Amino acid sequence: MIPWIKKMDKFLYSAAKEGRLILTVNDRLSRYLSQQYDREQQQQGLTVWFRPEILSLSAWLSRCQLQIPGMPLFLNKSQLQYVWAQIVESDVKRTGNYLLQVPQTARRALQAHQLLVRYSAEFGVDETAEDHRAFLRWRKSWQSRAKEHDWHDPVEMPWLLSEAIAEGRAPSPQKIVLAGFDEITPDLHHLCNVMERYGTTVEHRQPQLCQNVLRQSIAADDHADEVRRCARWARALLDKNPAANIGVVAPQLEAYQPLIEQIFTAELDPEGLLAGEETQHVFNLSLGRGLDREGVIHAALRLLRLGMQVEHDEISWLLRTPYIDKSVESGADRAKIDRELRRLRRFDWTLPRLTRTLKSFSGVYAPAVSDLIKLLDVIADDLRKPIKRMPGLWAEHFTIFLHKLGWPGGRGLSSREYQAVQHFRASLGELASLDGVSTEIDRSSAVKILTHMISSLEFQPEGVDGPVQVLGELESSGLVFDHLWVLGLHDTALPRPPSPNPFIPLPVQRRHRMKRSDAEREQHFAEQVVTRLFSSSPDIILSWSVQENGAGQRPSSFLKGISDGQLLLAESCDPATVICQGRPSLEEKTDNQGPPVSTRKPFT
Repeated sequence: MIPWIKKMDKFLYSAAKEGRLILTVNDRLSRYLSQQYDREQQQQGLTVWFRPEILSLSAWLSRCQLQIPGMPLFLNKSQLQYVWAQIVESDVKRTGNYLLQVPQTARRALQAHQLLVRYSAEFGVDETAEDHRAFLRWRKSWQSRAKEHDWHDPVEMPWLLSEAIAEGRAPSPQKIVLAGFDEITPDLHHLCNVMERYGTTVEHRQPQLCQNVLRQSIAADDHADEVRRCARWARALLDKNPAANIGVVAPQLEAYQPLIEQIFTAELDPEGLLAGEETQHVFNLSLGRGLDREGVIHAALRLLRLGMQVEHDEISWLLRTPYIDKSVESGADRAKIDRELRRLRRFDWTLPRLTRTLKSFSGVYAPAVSDLIKLLDVIADDLRKPIKRMPGLWAEHFTIFLHKLGWPGGRGLSSREYQAVQHFRASLGELASLDGVSTEIDRSSAVKILTHMISSLEFQPEGVDGPVQVLGELESSGLVFDHLWVLGLHDTALPRPPSPNPFIPLPVQRRHRMKRSDAEREQHFAEQVVTRLFSSSPDIILSWSVQENGAGQRPSSFLKGISDGQLLLAESCDPATVICQGRPSLEEKTDNQGPPVSTRKPFT
């Protein structure tokens, strides 16, 4: 039993007990409600109970897709991005507009298409600029290919499910509860209306708001000071009550992520920091980082990108990386080989020349040189085959290639590294899935596609959720805490400035009130978030930083009328601070007998 899980909302508990379908805004809330339900059953002395129907909306739609006969083929995210990239690239070649960055442009164009589908919106050529006309060409090409191959975007699922229910091909659930939704998009609104027409009872359950809330405002010097105060505040609460349920919410979590990882680890888990442990037992950060930033995955991509001619820095990395076979056992000899190669002062190497040079070292570093030559031979042999293959065959080939190089290394992997490797192998499966939408491609194209897939994939290692939850404003929807700190409440964070999609005319976005379309809509959405967030705990700290990177900041308008607070902070547990404070006092000595200076020039 997880001690910090709070008591479940009575309405949601009754709905789950009766077997109603509870649809949540995200996976985090569905997992949290399931844990609450399990805790309630355990507290009643039960050892066995029926699993409640608590699913995120996306998970439920995916289940409907598999269960309902006649549902079309839906492309996955990688397939969609690949098809749109091909469409944009073909148009760029035809029009000669080579200033466009194809991957980024295709991603924004796909987002624009999905917005139009979700909001059931269209626009014509007569109300467009040049960028909008280009998007209409791309969208027409997508629609043509989709019709030819019977492809569908998963964003169409709510509309198709509504159609299936109306035609009697899919049953309409008896009762549904929507939990944690700050707003209902038009596609979901339409689906609910259709289900109600065919006998479904749909109820919207807003989060349970706390009464008698104590709200305090804190102004910090900068982001680092703000995060450090927050971590020490959380430490003080946990020292007092280890079972406390503490939330930390940041509207711009991506800006605070590096500081939170560094400072929270130092203040909340100093023993783990000193021991070099990778798991975090005290706090859980909802936002992951790019999979390509994990060392073991970065090594795999770097190995795949090696060519017949490489810079010396690449060779030096190859000699020192721990993620290939026998790198640990022969690490000392490889470091000495790196030293010998640096003495030759070559900026780059061809693989054959490097092989010949390494053979001249075989008398001194024989075992290490032999292993390295075998490694280079594997790489060179692979690059000498300029053939085209289907993406699935490239995925299989890359697996074999990396295995020959001894990746991910002979040493034992940590839990985080193991999970990263599993995600990498899943990405190879995503690459193989492109067989359904692609023709044969060469090796460099396959590596480029795989690299793009992995760099856009967020990696969050699995682990036991701790009592401190660090979340974004949307991930916190529906959650209630004993104590809550909201970070970064300056005037450009809440409400956020508009950021309309560049491929949809602004009047169209405003007319349909699409996300991030204008300041009025963002203000309205921020008011909804604030109403929920500022009542998600009986004890709330609201903070902002006076300046960041030398630029002054102003507090959010939502902090008006909230009084300044006094915090109870624990002593800093940051090992660097503790060690510095615990150093012995130094003896002071004044030395005014400096050596004579012989010069005619004036000096100070």
